[in-house]
Amino acid sequence: MITTKYDEWNGIPLVVCEDTQLQSSIGKECILFYHGFKGSKESNLRELNSLASHGYLAVGVDALGHGARRYVDFDQRFTTDGSTTDREFMKIISQTATEVPHLLDHLTDEHSIDNFGIAGISMGGFITYAAIVLDPRLRVAVSILGSPHWAADPPHSPDHHIEKFSSVHLLSMNAGKDDLVPSHFARDFHIALGDHFADYERRFDYVEYPNSGHFMDDADWRLCWARALNWFDAHSSTSTT
Repeated sequence: MITTKYDEWNGIPLVVCEDTQLQSSIGKECILFYHGFKGSKESNLRELNSLASHGYLAVGVDALGHGARRYVDFDQRFTTDGSTTDREFMKIISQTATEVPHLLDHLTDEHSIDNFGIAGISMGGFITYAAIVLDPRLRVAVSILGSPHWAADPPHSPDHHIEKFSSVHLLSMNAGKDDLVPSHFARDFHIALGDHFADYERRFDYVEYPNSGHFMDDADWRLCWARALNWFDAHSSTSTT
């Protein structure tokens, strides 16, 4: 039976999903999950429950300015000129990512966990790349429809910090017809990862869905999420591979 608990730590709203029976047989591993732009931690309860059904402690997080901590002037912030919108968007990503190490500390103390993964969709994919740069405890990661290239914030762009990906097992999945987050940024990054790391084939993978846009076709989404689950199962600390 999967349980859902709403929590908050240091002003960060969380939803925690777990199957206690599976946890007892598989052992705890925590996966942070970050939603897309304008979404909330509740937006991906189906995916969180899916992770919980595989034995993970799945923690959905409200990004800065979203969900239970949505900006009161959210609509005004994102109806201005493009440059202002880009700056606000990158602020959300960067500041949310900087919370991750402290959140991992909390989860370690609260749940006695020392094995962590991360996943995110769209904006959450951006956060996933950024969090990997900031905390090496994230050993397995899945970015869906995200980008490691930040033209609006080059110093913090994850693709400028490729050395920080030295221990993570990273799967990136993007849509070939995506006009919001062009797929070539993640594709090019994985080419660079392959040039940089001799063990690329063991720790990385990139998958592109050529017929989908940013809002993926149902069939592609089902395949995408199945691959995400398989990636966590294959590369988590509880895997025998």
